[in-house]
Amino acid sequence: MLFVSIDKKSVIQVKRLQWNFRGNQTIFLDGLVVDFMWDVHDWLCNPKSGCAMFMFRTRSGLDSRLWFDQEKNLEQNEEEEEKDGFSLMICATKSPD
Repeated sequence: MLFVSIDKKSVIQVKRLQWNFRGNQTIFLDGLVVDFMWDVHDWLCNPKSGCAMFMFRTRSGLDSRLWFDQEKNLEQNEEEEEKDGFSLMICATKSPD
């Protein structure tokens, strides 16, 4: 099982990790839409030297919306599109025995 907690709050729980070794999920954090992606195939299938990759990426601009409100001001939309995004990639490796 894969658990992800942010600020001591559980935000993701992936069951049957052997079958869901690659995937993604969207979480909401302080008003932001954050995509979480994982790939633990090598970690699970290579017992000696496998690695796991985890990536958090915020959405920006029009991608950050869950729905599109056509009544919004176009100038406001352009301002939102110019916001910088953020990504965090974590690579976990096994230490040799």
